[in-house]
Amino acid sequence: MHTTLARALRRLALLALAAALVAAAGLAAGCGSSSSAGDADPAAAIPASAPLYAEAVLRPDGTLGANVDAVARKVLATDDPAGKIAELFDRAARNDGLTFRKDVEPWLGKRAGAAVTSLGGTGKADGVLVLASKDDDLARKTIASSPQAGAPRSYNGVDYRLDAANGTAIAVTGGRVLIGSERGLHAAIDASKGDSLAGSAKLKRARDAIPGDQLGFLYLDVRGFVQAAASQAGMSSGPAAALLGTMSASLPQTIAARVGAQPDAITIDAAAIGLQSTAEPGAGGAAMLTRLPRSSWLALGVGNLGRTLDDTLTQVSSSGLGGLGVEALLRQFRQRSGLDVRRDLLAWMGDAGIFVSGTSTREIGFGLVVDSKDAAATRRAVGKLARLAGATSGTLVGPLTTAGVDAGFTVKSSGGPEIFVAAAGDRFVIAAGRPAFEQALAPTETLGTAPAFAGAAAKLGGAYRPAFFLDMPQVTRLIGDAAGSDARFARAKPYLDAFSGVVAGARRDGDVSRARIVATVR
Repeated sequence: MHTTLARALRRLALLALAAALVAAAGLAAGCGSSSSAGDADPAAAIPASAPLYAEAVLRPDGTLGANVDAVARKVLATDDPAGKIAELFDRAARNDGLTFRKDVEPWLGKRAGAAVTSLGGTGKADGVLVLASKDDDLARKTIASSPQAGAPRSYNGVDYRLDAANGTAIAVTGGRVLIGSERGLHAAIDASKGDSLAGSAKLKRARDAIPGDQLGFLYLDVRGFVQAAASQAGMSSGPAAALLGTMSASLPQTIAARVGAQPDAITIDAAAIGLQSTAEPGAGGAAMLTRLPRSSWLALGVGNLGRTLDDTLTQVSSSGLGGLGVEALLRQFRQRSGLDVRRDLLAWMGDAGIFVSGTSTREIGFGLVVDSKDAAATRRAVGKLARLAGATSGTLVGPLTTAGVDAGFTVKSSGGPEIFVAAAGDRFVIAAGRPAFEQALAPTETLGTAPAFAGAAAKLGGAYRPAFFLDMPQVTRLIGDAAGSDARFARAKPYLDAFSGVVAGARRDGDVSRARIVATVR
């Protein structure tokens, strides 16, 4: 991607947050005669074929605006979040000679969007940044006064400027400021006069799939992106095209995500539309999550792990990708190890949980706990796994005789942690490090009793049950332990300290798989 375009797209997030906070704090200033209401739809200047599109509401009002302001005050630890963000923007734009209050806020409208318009054939993606303008004349004057504005040009009746040194083009038209590569800008101008993403049935369904107030929105045309990437790589015909076609059929058609805010949390709602998978999130993963050790700072629950993995293998094998040797690899593994993956492992696996614990980088351990549907089959599988581990060069396999363990072994290798594998009643456990193994086998306290987990889980809403948890304070401590006196971490730490628990849950509605993520702030 063009250097300046990439810089502009990275700055979009900062710009959006700056404007949103200014508005939420009641500090937005209006000035000049408006050429529009500043609410032009950015998607109306994006080609309908664009594979990737993101949008931000720059001036949220009502409940959303109040929630954004409340979250910003906590994350930025200031009573003036708008001023703090404007200061950060000015620092980032110093080399461009811009300030937010003087050069951007007077003309900036309510919405902004950014898109990859094409992947191109030269290895460089083309794209465009669309900012709604409430005063086109003022926006033009600001651009013309910049030393990086570039030479004047015209396309399809629209005047624009091109900086030949870095390939960045910029135009003001129809209540929008367009910034991008020259081809991206041309595509945006054409879209604004004809077939745009705003009229796309795919975008409409993506928006309808995740309704509600939003601070940000993301749209990915998954199959269109794969096809465009294949075309760029010269794989648009022949066997490669056929293979990609079958692979695309197993992917969702589109992915959409919406960013929102509660007074003490940031929320993300996502949907994968047109997914052919039959896997269901189920309640089992959520129940398992609450039974994992309370010391877990990262935890994931998966309902009916064996069936989920078996369905995935079946889908991959039947989608045309079997030609890559999936089934052949399974047969080869069975011949060499004596383990039939489906019969000896997946058949007895029920709900599962994965966790990571440890209060320092030297003490990090992890564990996998799986409910067994057949304890005898699990014990037999442990015996086969022990023989397989013993046949691996560089490992030392030993017996595991611990109370509660029916069959088990340990594995040691140079430079790595000791691995514990056990069948214990109706559970199967794999853990790295003895503390993690002991907690996986018989946790003294469970994650369901942790206040950070319970507080975040309560914000998911009744339609979702948590299947993922991240303890941000502990993660921040671990990053600090690894970073030491690194100045970059020292600058980021105050912002990281504002976050508490992060939880996520998922559910399925027909051919739409949904997920919600909640990051709580303190």
